Amino acid sequence: MTLRTTLRNRQSIFSAPSLWALTLWLTACAPGSSGGDGIGGSGTTGAAGTTGSAGTTGSAGTMGAAGTTGTAGTTGAAGTTAGAGTTGVGGRGGTTGTAGSTGGSAGASAGRGGTGGGATAGTAGSFAGGGATGAGGGNTCGAGMSAAFPAVSDYTARDGGFGPVVATRNTGDTALGADRVAVFRPAAAKYGQGGVRHPIIVWGNGHTNTVDIWQGFLGRLATYGFVVVAPEQTEVTADHMNAAIDYVLRLANDPASGDCGKIDTTKIGSTGYSRGGGGAITVGSNARITSTFIFASNGNVRNLKAPWGVIGGDMDTTFNWTSISSAVTGSTQPAFGAALAGIDHNRVAGQAKAQEGMIGWMRWRFMGDQAGHDMFVGAACKICSDATFSGVVKTASLDSL
Repeated sequence: MTLRTTLRNRQSIFSAPSLWALTLWLTACAPGSSGGDGIGGSGTTGAAGTTGSAGTTGSAGTMGAAGTTGTAGTTGAAGTTAGAGTTGVGGRGGTTGTAGSTGGSAGASAGRGGTGGGATAGTAGSFAGGGATGAGGGNTCGAGMSAAFPAVSDYTARDGGFGPVVATRNTGDTALGADRVAVFRPAAAKYGQGGVRHPIIVWGNGHTNTVDIWQGFLGRLATYGFVVVAPEQTEVTADHMNAAIDYVLRLANDPASGDCGKIDTTKIGSTGYSRGGGGAITVGSNARITSTFIFASNGNVRNLKAPWGVIGGDMDTTFNWTSISSAVTGSTQPAFGAALAGIDHNRVAGQAKAQEGMIGWMRWRFMGDQAGHDMFVGAACKICSDATFSGVVKTASLDSL
């Protein structure tokens, strides 16, 4: 990719703004209660027999006949068991059945079973409530596991298998407000097909850059199976990037959107160039970000919550390689860094090897590609032996991944 001349020769070091975090939850509805069982009444006791009158006195006086014993009362028939209530919409609890009354000579009638939250089955959804597949709070998009992605062994192709990309520019919603974002999705015919759910990657532009400059790379990234979102601002901050992620998460959970059931909301990566790379580091301080990879940037990497990588240039005077390599080796998370030989700040993110490295990293971390793993892990890692790079550093913990 050729960077537009609007890139400045020097980038200002990104100052991390405040981070607001999104907590996501999906609530499973409680199953509807079945109706109570009727209870049979007990029988009444028969009346006692009357005592016979005494015999009259005769000369030999006969004894009066003994009184007969009263017939015992019959036991009341047990009440029948109430039928279970049918499944209710959304799994609401049924009312409790009325208990049977006490039986008389023929026993009491059975109590009536309560209904179980309604007559019809709940609508389909990801979490079973009281309905057969009752929706958890009405959300039918779910958060199930993704099917396995086909492995990719090489990241030089312009289309990673999910193209041609579908790009939507300058879009948003009420919650995003006046800010606009660009979204790059896999081809419509391949989006979510075969049970795959696509990870999210948020991109941050460099200082004064526009998405126009980077849309070729961002579209290419989407063809490797990602949903890529990028703030349309030229001075991107971590707040812009977090808001962009939240926008995609809303789409992912909206039954009326074309993204419902197609996005893996548990796999979110942050990336960016220069100023945008600094934003990606700040965004990565939130635990919802499970992978970070940046170009020609640096920042407070000690706050990152997941493994991360960086590619810089050994001729970069804005974020020099010495400072980047120190950040890598001092990282509390598994980390990898490489310097492109003879490349200055403005040219790093446009280099083919840099872009292939970033794609390989994200494919490894989110799709489990062995080829991506082999680019970074081990003493004989692919980048380690590539003459395009003049220096490679990493933490010992990275080689254990």
